[in-house]
Amino acid sequence: ALLPHCVEAIEAGRNMRVWMDKYASGANLLKNGGLEPADDGANQKNGIVKSWATWQAEDTPKGTFSNDNGRLRLVNVTNGGIAQAISGIKADRQFILRARCKNESHFATPVLSYFFRDNPDTGVWGQRSIAFTEDDADGWKRATFHITVPKGHNIATINVFVGVLGFQDPTGRDTGCLFDDIDLQEVVFPWTRK
Repeated sequence: ALLPHCVEAIEAGRNMRVWMDKYASGANLLKNGGLEPADDGANQKNGIVKSWATWQAEDTPKGTFSNDNGRLRLVNVTNGGIAQAISGIKADRQFILRARCKNESHFATPVLSYFFRDNPDTGVWGQRSIAFTEDDADGWKRATFHITVPKGHNIATINVFVGVLGFQDPTGRDTGCLFDDIDLQEVVFPWTRK
């Protein structure tokens, strides 16, 4: 006799992405993952996308952030993007992080990133970035992470970032990168339930 869920665990090892989707919670832990524009209410943090903070490296030329029909557009941003921190994260929990991008730029490389902060905010752990390489509909690309929260660091938050690295277009004609559908869901496999 096989151990419970042995076959499923082997199959998940062969194609983890299918199994992550199958056991994802269905609830997006990010606020405003659809990137709806900011309003004049209390949820406005940056004037562009509610519930997200904008960031551009201080030592780089500044580009523009705009809302394009519920999508975020970054033009001539050389090192920057939007970020959100999710608290209440516990060690050994697993998550799937996904986002979509349409790169219309010849000068920028879009990235999806995450990192952990500990409590009492003394360090950054497990910082990772990935390019948008998975084909999606209508010329868009997707990036996906399978995340396991590390043990032993008293992790307090997971910080999600989407943005770009690159150069400014000297002609001013570059139309930048579009981002949409940022999603962070907890994944609970049946063989890991306690």
